[in-house]
Amino acid sequence: MQSFLGRYEDTDRYKDVDPSWLRHRFAIHVEDVALIGETQNEIKDIYGIESVTANLTIAAGLVTLRNIVSGVSLVMVAVLLVISLFIMSNTIKLATFERREEIAIMKMVGATNAFIRWPFIFEGFVLGVTGSLAAFAAIWGIYGLVVDRLVGVESGFVGVLPFSGIAWPLAAVCVAIGFGVGVGGSGMALNRYLNV
Repeated sequence: MQSFLGRYEDTDRYKDVDPSWLRHRFAIHVEDVALIGETQNEIKDIYGIESVTANLTIAAGLVTLRNIVSGVSLVMVAVLLVISLFIMSNTIKLATFERREEIAIMKMVGATNAFIRWPFIFEGFVLGVTGSLAAFAAIWGIYGLVVDRLVGVESGFVGVLPFSGIAWPLAAVCVAIGFGVGVGGSGMALNRYLNV
């Protein structure tokens, strides 16, 4: 009834309309946009359904857009991961290069590779995790700005997920990647200088 009255400016003329005179109408939201066509066909087969309306063109466009964004995002993540490893490796190489004489002396007096490696691994760990937390904070801020802009133009079929719903998993992924890049980059950089 509310949907019916929403089509008209002058609702007084319909005040005597009994809502039971109108057909039942259901709004169904699918979790996967790619299943709209299949869902529409299944609903049509239900006894008592008069008609089913679904914007398949818009759904197909959204699926295509999602696939493009996913592909581009994966490529960007891979490229940024390689760049991060390169930067981390070079940072640790510079640190080990400055201390190469200390490393050589420690090796000559019998220090093990593990003993020499741990301070640099820890440095890489700290740099990686700090960088990942900074990236997480930047993502949080950018997401907030984008959501603030989208809320004003939000339509009925596009919803915005609050950041709190993805914050913990995203933080865990950021820290795990930072840990991997920091420790992995440190390990790769140290191999050259431990062979004294």
